[in-house]
Amino acid sequence: VPEILSTFFINRKGLSFGSDTAFKEDVKIKEHYRSVVHAAEIYAVDSSNPRELAKAWINLGNLAAAVTIPWDDQPHSCPEFAISCYQKAVACDASCDAAWHNLAVLSVRIGITDYLAKTFRSAQPGIDEFIAQARVNRNLVVFDLPPKVQGHYFQRPVVSRETVAVMPIAPRPPKNDSTSSHGLVVSWEGSYLDLGSLSHINRQVTDRLVEEKDFQVVTVGANAIPSSMQNDREWKRRARRLRAESPGNVAVTVRHQWPPDWSRPAQGALVVIQPWEFGALPEEWVKSAENVEEFWVPSTYVRSVYVSSGVDSSKVHVIPNGVDVRRCRAAAKPLRLETTKRFKFLFVGGTIGRKGPDVLLQAYLQSFTAADDVCLVIKDFGGSGVYQGMTMGALIEQARQQPGAPEILHLTQELAPDQMPGLFTACDCLVHPYRGEGFGLPILEAMACARPVIVTRGGAADDFVSEHTGWLIDSQRRSIGTTVSSIPLVSDGWLLEPDVNHLATLLRYVATNPAEGKAKGEAGARLAREKYDWSAVTALVADRLKIVARQFAEKFAGAFGNQPVAKEPFKPMSPRCALLGKVDRGMAFLSQKNHAEAWKSACISLDERPFNPPAWLLLGEIAIAAGDFALARRCLGILRPMAPAWKLAREFADKLAGKKEGQPSGLTLPAIPSQPRLTVCLIVKNEEKFLPSCLKSVQGVADQIIVVDTGSQDRSIEIAQAHGAEVHTFEWCDDFSAARNVALEHATGDWVLVLDADEELSPQGREALREELRNDAVMAYRLPIIEADRAGEGCHYVPRLFRNAPGIQFSGRIHEHAFGAVEILRQEWGLDNRLGKAGLIHHGYTAAVTRGRDKVARNRRLLELALAETPHDANLLMNLGLELVRSNELAAGLDKYRDALRLLSLMPSGSVVPELRETLLTQFTTHLLAAGRFNEIVTVLQSKLAAQAGLTASLHFVMGLALMELKQHQLAADQFRQCQSKRNQRGLTPINLEILKAGPNHCLGMCLIAQKQWTEAEQAFRAALVDEPASVTVRMDLARL
Repeated sequence: VPEILSTFFINRKGLSFGSDTAFKEDVKIKEHYRSVVHAAEIYAVDSSNPRELAKAWINLGNLAAAVTIPWDDQPHSCPEFAISCYQKAVACDASCDAAWHNLAVLSVRIGITDYLAKTFRSAQPGIDEFIAQARVNRNLVVFDLPPKVQGHYFQRPVVSRETVAVMPIAPRPPKNDSTSSHGLVVSWEGSYLDLGSLSHINRQVTDRLVEEKDFQVVTVGANAIPSSMQNDREWKRRARRLRAESPGNVAVTVRHQWPPDWSRPAQGALVVIQPWEFGALPEEWVKSAENVEEFWVPSTYVRSVYVSSGVDSSKVHVIPNGVDVRRCRAAAKPLRLETTKRFKFLFVGGTIGRKGPDVLLQAYLQSFTAADDVCLVIKDFGGSGVYQGMTMGALIEQARQQPGAPEILHLTQELAPDQMPGLFTACDCLVHPYRGEGFGLPILEAMACARPVIVTRGGAADDFVSEHTGWLIDSQRRSIGTTVSSIPLVSDGWLLEPDVNHLATLLRYVATNPAEGKAKGEAGARLAREKYDWSAVTALVADRLKIVARQFAEKFAGAFGNQPVAKEPFKPMSPRCALLGKVDRGMAFLSQKNHAEAWKSACISLDERPFNPPAWLLLGEIAIAAGDFALARRCLGILRPMAPAWKLAREFADKLAGKKEGQPSGLTLPAIPSQPRLTVCLIVKNEEKFLPSCLKSVQGVADQIIVVDTGSQDRSIEIAQAHGAEVHTFEWCDDFSAARNVALEHATGDWVLVLDADEELSPQGREALREELRNDAVMAYRLPIIEADRAGEGCHYVPRLFRNAPGIQFSGRIHEHAFGAVEILRQEWGLDNRLGKAGLIHHGYTAAVTRGRDKVARNRRLLELALAETPHDANLLMNLGLELVRSNELAAGLDKYRDALRLLSLMPSGSVVPELRETLLTQFTTHLLAAGRFNEIVTVLQSKLAAQAGLTASLHFVMGLALMELKQHQLAADQFRQCQSKRNQRGLTPINLEILKAGPNHCLGMCLIAQKQWTEAEQAFRAALVDEPASVTVRMDLARL
């Protein structure tokens, strides 16, 4: 305790107290507590900087949680006073993760999580996640709170500590025997004793998992055996083995059942296996996600639904369904069917709209007649169970009775699991024109039996059905609104609508080409054996169970009861550069009526940070105190244009109004340069190749050049000195912002321009820069930067030019920026942050440079470190996604992009930086296009985030390509037209160069052909040739037309 006090309790003079005794006996400190402790005074930070003030409140809250605090003459300890401190930190800086985290932890501790979430969700979208983290493995301390807490709750104690009751909150910590010598204890909850797919999957996985020595599996569920299996000994044995509830030593609970159960288990981690087929998740599921450690989903499609609906992608893992290749095989004895037809199509599943039997009937009747040697076998499921009252039995019978109809065999009786392989081998091709599926298990089982399949393109089956193993039916996505069976969804749901005409064509083709069907069937059987045997799937399950159990145990080890409240160790709140230009010392002299020393101190603050409204305000206050009102008005004349909206400046003007000239004080205003001065700041390491061009580009514009070297072994330092730069050294610590902040310490100009050594100011940018420095209304500029080897793509914008003001500092280990610090001051002072015209040229990401410096590996490592510290930074997530894609890890990269999209989507539209939004949408959809994720592209570009500013020409082009692949040609044509109308507009990110070539008109022409608009298609092709006369592809398509 004395060490904490001596470190963090500082009085106004900056003197630390050496012991808790001195602290308790000091009258001034007690007075601070009686006024509920103003953290700015305790920590001697500038109260005009909300971010610094928030850090002070956090550290004070951390201390309050560790020691007893004298407050209102009563001793109070954690959590009452600490929560008050964390709330004040949140009020100062709503983006501060540490404040939210500690607030959530303590709120869980005293049992007000619902109130906390309701109150703060709008201000901090991630609060639910913080609460979920805080809930894990903690004991809940319950206070008898009133139903509605008014004002600033916990400004004083709600109850005395004697009334506290302690009760366990689920999940309890894992007991020692949860990972006993018998293996990891797993409770697998769900149905087991019916013939549906959920029960089938539960049986297959748990039967194999119990054979693993690393696990002790308990199966939990109802034990009602279906009538058709009453005499089956195996089913009776299975029923006896089922338990009604989980034992008390469970490490992981897995639930796979309908409807889902979101309640926390009594102990251990929770995994939920829950497919969903309707494009967007139910609202309740997303809200309940905080209670779940992991979701296991059967397909990439379902995973994309979870992630796009707002579930953290790191929680969602694809574990496919499997097939028993010992039963499902080409040699399985065919089931006897009541038909003599040569070729038999098969449909297996509930005959409900989602599975598309009506589409199949329409296509089948359209393709064949009674004279054709074909039969359609429909094996119906669930008519007397889960789908009771929903099946299409009447429609099937109507089709059977239609005059001249081809043969249809409708099977409604239950078949035992051992009979199903024979049904597949008795037929020649499985057809499943589904509108929505989570996986499509009968499809895989038919493939394992060496039967080709015809399925819908664009859904769950894309994971395992390709042109090598079957045929894919063209489809379009169709909105189904925001509810499913009265269940509210988080956004518009959708299903696929298979193309009936295309299916009819495929049916005729398959029936007349049995040899091709046989080859596809054999390829499908090989795929099923190699990748989808239940043993392989169970191995995936086992691996994830071990990971979940380990992560849960680690999370518990860091729970509130075992660790300090602070999210991370105490450390200095600000780098030195952020303390320069502060006026605290001058204000102290003024309070002592030492006008000369106060004036001198304020002038030093101006030397350190020339753009300094607080220093000019202090000079004015000193002049008033000295009775020199004329001098005070001169200070106000300088202050007003610097901070036109600053409340303190307006109050100063009101104070000065009506004052007469007064008496001269003899104080002299500091000189103001006639032209704004520019400091250029760089950090370098082994940059002798690029540094000369960089420094030469700013000579004659820069008044000061600061170079911070982080360990060069080449001529970088010598080159910098030769160009007149001030060179400082800094030991590299895997933190770009730390090095940038060292450069800022030495900046004395009115403006700061930040460059990398592999960048240069463009020749045209020199004059634009001079003009921008003279604009009094601007605090900062985001400058256009182009890649040297891709100049034709246009620019993106980077926040590199800003006023040299107090409190500005860089943050972020990588992709560091001072944007946040600048924005706090800019908004308070009423200045602009604009897009600039002074262009930069970047050479560092040419292919050769990237390979030579191994930038991708370095960036990935630093991004992962940065995200461990600030996991909710959308910019970092987006950049890690890009580096993963550059490393040929496309799927992992797309996950990071999804996380970034989710976080930006939760922010108020006015808080999203336009360049970041446009960059994310452009990069993400470009990579989705490469991955063939066309439906997801449409979802992303129709999102609320995309609608905030509309689509650019490049985004319209990507949207058009996706819709074109989805056969939605009319909608695609509209996107290509909008691309053409916007392609010459200035954007915030580099463009897709194809939009300036034949691409938009060429694709438009192809869409018009699909709509049989021949004349318009010709016009589009000819327009494409105007854009790109040498295009052979366009000429060929025009010739075909």
